[in-house]
Amino acid sequence: MLVTGGEYKGLSGKIDSCIPGGYYILKLFKGDSHNVLINASDLELLPEKKVTTSTSDAKSTSNWESLRLRIHMKAAKLRLDSYSEEGKRLSKLQDKTKAKQRQEKLDNEINKTMKVVENIQRRLNQLG
Repeated sequence: MLVTGGEYKGLSGKIDSCIPGGYYILKLFKGDSHNVLINASDLELLPEKKVTTSTSDAKSTSNWESLRLRIHMKAAKLRLDSYSEEGKRLSKLQDKTKAKQRQEKLDNEINKTMKVVENIQRRLNQLG
C-alpha cells in the first residue's frame, strides 16, 4: 500500500490490521520500525511484484525495484523536512533542559534517516 495523503504521504507498507471507521494499521517497509494508523482514503494499492525469469520481466522487476526505492527516498526526505521543522520548534521552547533532551532524540532520528537515505541512494546507483 502507498500512503497518498496526510502526514505519512509517500510512505509504503503492508496492511497489518483493519479498524472500524475506515482505518488501517500499516506496517511500514524497510527503514521504519513502527506502525501507523491511516485512513482508507489516504491509501492506494500498489501492484504486486512479479517474480519471473525472462529478460523483459527482469527489466520490469528492476524498474519496480527502482520505483519502490524512489518512493522510500521521497518518504525519507519528507521525514527529514519534518525533523527540520521540529528542530525549529524545539529551539523556541522555554524549558531548555527538556528542549535539549528532545533535540538529542531528534538528532538520533535524523542520523538514522540519513543512513536510510544513503543506503537507498547506494542501491539506486547499483540499479543504474
